[in-house]
Amino acid sequence: MYDPKITEQMQQWLATPAEDRDVPAGAMLLLKINRNQILYRNILARPQRMLPKLEYELQKYLRIRLADQTMQGIATMEKELVPKVQKLVIFTDAKEDTSHPWGKRADHDALPDEIRELYDGVGSRYKTLRKLYFDLKQMDHLEPCDRFETLQQMDELDRRIRRDWEQYDKFDPNAPAEEEEDDEENDAPPTAAQVAAARKYISDNRDKLAEMDANSAEANTLRHKVQKKVNTVLKGGGGFSPDNQEKLSQLGITFNV
Repeated sequence: MYDPKITEQMQQWLATPAEDRDVPAGAMLLLKINRNQILYRNILARPQRMLPKLEYELQKYLRIRLADQTMQGIATMEKELVPKVQKLVIFTDAKEDTSHPWGKRADHDALPDEIRELYDGVGSRYKTLRKLYFDLKQMDHLEPCDRFETLQQMDELDRRIRRDWEQYDKFDPNAPAEEEEDDEENDAPPTAAQVAAARKYISDNRDKLAEMDANSAEANTLRHKVQKKVNTVLKGGGGFSPDNQEKLSQLGITFNV
């Protein structure tokens, strides 16, 4: 278990302007964490030259602490994550089109803008994920804590790619745009199906809302419903293109969930 006092001291030290930092105090904090006596003595012997190294090391360990990760936890994360990503990369590299892990739906061009955007987003994120995967393969000689930031980025991308693809794949353009259960009030994250349904509701009602008298009771009711669906998408980790978000913002929809 991490000592919260040391974590707080690390945050305070890093928040202090560089010219005002107490280098020996920072070196002592690092020593308490990594027990590296040689590095500690080198910092004390050449404080100004070693200041960037000290800052880097403290920031690295602080990120791990704030993410509540132990060395064992990082190793477990890598053991579970890398095979999933490796399987995805191998599968995609075996195809003619290596720019996207999965293929388009036959009705892709007829889908609403925000659903087509999910496909494009998956392709863009996959390229980044693939690069991070090969970057990580060059880090085998590093300690788990030094690979943590890359692993964390890979994990976030992998989750987003699979979530967005599930929404894209499960979207039913023929499903009635009816009020589904109010998942916004539920503490559990919405499912991919709920997010897909919310996107459909937004797509089916955005233009209707734009045509209404903005101050009418009918518009206010529909705006409230659309806002709930936007909240569902955001709560599910989804997003909107800048163009779509701008159109919704002009209708009084906010994006601060």
